[in-house]
Amino acid sequence: MASSGPQVIVHAPDSRGLREVSVAGRSVGRAWSPRDLRRVLRRAGVPADTDLGHRGQVRWRADPDLWPDRPWRRRAQACLMVLGLLVSAAVLFRVGLTDTLGALTFGGRVMGVVFLLAALVEAVAAAAVLDHWGKRATRYAGQCVLLGVVVVAVTSLMFLILQWEGGYRAGLFGLWVALVAWSGWALWEVSRHRVWQGVPHPKSFATGVALSALIGSASVAYSAMYTPYVAPPKVPFMVAFGKPTLNAARTSLYVPAHLTFRNEGSISIFVVGTQWSATIWPSAFREKGTGLTRLRDELGDGWDTYRHEDFNAPVRLLAAGQIASAGSRLDPGDDFSKQAVIEVPLKDAGQGRVALEAAVSFIRADRCKLANS
Repeated sequence: MASSGPQVIVHAPDSRGLREVSVAGRSVGRAWSPRDLRRVLRRAGVPADTDLGHRGQVRWRADPDLWPDRPWRRRAQACLMVLGLLVSAAVLFRVGLTDTLGALTFGGRVMGVVFLLAALVEAVAAAAVLDHWGKRATRYAGQCVLLGVVVVAVTSLMFLILQWEGGYRAGLFGLWVALVAWSGWALWEVSRHRVWQGVPHPKSFATGVALSALIGSASVAYSAMYTPYVAPPKVPFMVAFGKPTLNAARTSLYVPAHLTFRNEGSISIFVVGTQWSATIWPSAFREKGTGLTRLRDELGDGWDTYRHEDFNAPVRLLAAGQIASAGSRLDPGDDFSKQAVIEVPLKDAGQGRVALEAAVSFIRADRCKLANS
């Protein structure tokens, strides 16, 4: 083929180390390295035996040995970027699918769909990373990556705040911390690439980013109002004795008892079962008191110790019952209470202590549906 000038021109490297290649005045691609240059020329139809050092065949617009690309560094950054996006997408898909199919409220199902869409955005962004950290054949790959990173930052920060406010530091708490740190690095990395410069409608793109942030903020507000999943239930017990009285025959002592448990958390619960009991611990008085050896033994066993009391007789049950029926619902701020009068027989009972105990089993109302039966 006759030509008045060189057929191949290799331009100077750009900011990423890519060198544009032209053949007969037409751009045929970009190359990272001499090996990549050969591949580009072969696809453009240039003979494989072309001498790249021959000035009559190839013109270099910069030093032929200038190939500033660092492939291992570039690939490591791309792999880290893809890893963060896919991990966040997997978590959001799991949460979104669970809420979409099983949330107890319509708002919860809507937020589940939002989480599924966010997971889809992150998956697309992960695919766009491969092109953006490559030769950028797709026009808006960088903008897709930026949108995905913003979604990760918003959602991971939301989950982190919820667990922190709920006082729950186990489970996925470490994952949220890692994703928040990763999103900070990823935002800094994409900002260095200035991905927003190629946006044809920057206002529309900014609106999309703002919308994703708004969705994240709405999900935080929704979760705060709708009993956060990570918030622990708080159901403290209160048991107390009233003033005891003797009967007329002085054979029994009547001891009033008051039992209460209250829902002080932000989550409604369903009562599975409740139980209270009163027991008597018959004892004998020790005038000289218990020796230090026995005191140490009893403390070592984890029991309370009383120097002038000796508990020899077996413990006897005085009364027992339920505080609330199974299936009862206890909303935040509500309580169940029980008043009881315990009869302590004095005949043959001797000196003793009366102990009052209570227990409750419950399940969270935001994690289950209770059948009518």
